[in-house]
Amino acid sequence: MGYRALIAYERPDASHSLHYSHNGALDYQLKHQITSETPFGGDQPSEWAHDQYEALQSGETTADAYAVDRQSQTPVNPDPIAMGVPLDEISSEYLDFLHHEAFYVVSQHFEVTA
Repeated sequence: MGYRALIAYERPDASHSLHYSHNGALDYQLKHQITSETPFGGDQPSEWAHDQYEALQSGETTADAYAVDRQSQTPVNPDPIAMGVPLDEISSEYLDFLHHEAFYVVSQHFEVTA
């Protein structure tokens, strides 16, 4: 069983895109791995991950690009569960403590709150 986490990335319009991590809740490791250089976590900066993050910020989805680049797999799945979700709606509609062991909110300046 993984240590599942839900990650909410703040968007320019103050809504959020929601993402899933299968092992991201273990010791709250994503709190320290999500940075502007590694927007979806991991140890190595990746131009691919940065490009995917920028696409999400502009409202694009990334499913095809993620499937093509298997070497760029990241702890956080860059394919969003949902986009344009207000923060107050996340806890009532998406966050399930029987399914998620951690919840992270990532600001546009990459301040990560667990």
